[in-house]
Amino acid sequence: MEHGRKNSNHSGDDQDIGIKVDGREISNHADLGRSVGRGMIVVAWIGIIAILAYFLQKLSDHQSFPNQNITGVVTADGSRQITLQRSRNGHYFVTGKINGVKVRFLLDTGATNVSVPMDIATKIGLKKGISYPIRTANGTGQEFATVIKSLTIGPIKLTNVRAGINPNYNSESILLGMNVLKKFRMVQQDDKLTIQQLSK
Repeated sequence: MEHGRKNSNHSGDDQDIGIKVDGREISNHADLGRSVGRGMIVVAWIGIIAILAYFLQKLSDHQSFPNQNITGVVTADGSRQITLQRSRNGHYFVTGKINGVKVRFLLDTGATNVSVPMDIATKIGLKKGISYPIRTANGTGQEFATVIKSLTIGPIKLTNVRAGINPNYNSESILLGMNVLKKFRMVQQDDKLTIQQLSK
């Protein structure tokens, strides 16, 4: 009696497909699907973490330098007013312009005049005049006299402002000293400082 022989080969539809992913062999479609799904989850979490890091950095920057986009108001009597938020380190920084070039100011009631770091002065084209001695918290030094044709902070505008160019002041901020601040009416309440330039 003749017995039929069994075919040891399976049809193409029943064969397992061997695919290696990250060094592991994936034996069938179900395993492959699970592996791809896990990969997508990892990618999604990486994206979420990156977005959170971006917004946390933005928040930190805002707390360190909150007055980057000052608009201010002009009142009915012609006075010009801005309100500043104190930064995390306790100082008042604000973005403004010198001769039309965007700069950052640090309000300093301990400084007699506006003091501009040498590299910033070069960038915005301020001309060095005569040198004169100055006294700072770090000792004595020298500055070069200059004149700022236009200084603006929001709606506040000043012209022909005396200033000094300091070759030893390495900073990204220009000190806004009392020769400018004394022209304003300033009121501080909690962490906010209101500056008003009265109409003439």
